[in-house]
Amino acid sequence: MNYNLDQILAEEYQRILNEAPMLKPVQGDLTTYRGTINVQGYSITIEIKLTDYYPVTKPIVKVISPNINSPNLDPSGNLVLSILDNWDPSYHIPDIVKAIQHEFIVTPTQPTPQPTPSNPQYISYSRPSPSRVDEIQELQRKIKQLQQELHQIQNAILNEQQQALHKQSQAAGLLEVSSTTEYQAKLVAITELLERLDEKFEDGDLGDVAFFRLLKTYYKEKYVLEQLLEKEKERMKNGVSRETKEREAIRS
Repeated sequence: MNYNLDQILAEEYQRILNEAPMLKPVQGDLTTYRGTINVQGYSITIEIKLTDYYPVTKPIVKVISPNINSPNLDPSGNLVLSILDNWDPSYHIPDIVKAIQHEFIVTPTQPTPQPTPSNPQYISYSRPSPSRVDEIQELQRKIKQLQQELHQIQNAILNEQQQALHKQSQAAGLLEVSSTTEYQAKLVAITELLERLDEKFEDGDLGDVAFFRLLKTYYKEKYVLEQLLEKEKERMKNGVSRETKEREAIRS
């Protein structure tokens, strides 16, 4: 796939200038933007960071200031938005800004009051309790362990598929496995990995949060591979057509 990240970032920057001018690149970095948005009578400063595989993978959106209590924030300060949970590569940064404004209207939020001499016992509930932190850390540990296990399974499946396809290619008189064959093998591996992920979820070995998090990760990998495979098939098709024309020209 001709994945030109620089071109994508440049086009996204132009779209931001036109539709969300409150966002500015951080130190000229077109993968990180900060800006202030007015919601419900006060302002919040957000940071939007694009990944290396944007727009295939969703951006990371954080509230920088002020400190707020909101169901739209996770314990790490990341914004939880429907547009991010259901991310599609056709979405853009200005769409996220509109979604933030909408979410804060639907779910009104106020800045967290700071402790004062008249209210010295005030406790900010914007941060999880120690017991909740322990639960989150344990969940993160289990997710990491499961990811390692699934990656090992994926690599084993991939190796088996590549060896089988390599033998088939040798039997057909081919000297090496093409990029198309490698992408096909990886797609088979990802598909089998998703099936095993479903089995673990159905058996109760995997909770809802971990399951959907891993499911989205591997579906994104599958999407990228499908795009790569399609581009490679098109490239090979054009190459064959060109060779055929050259042979006909020589014969004539």
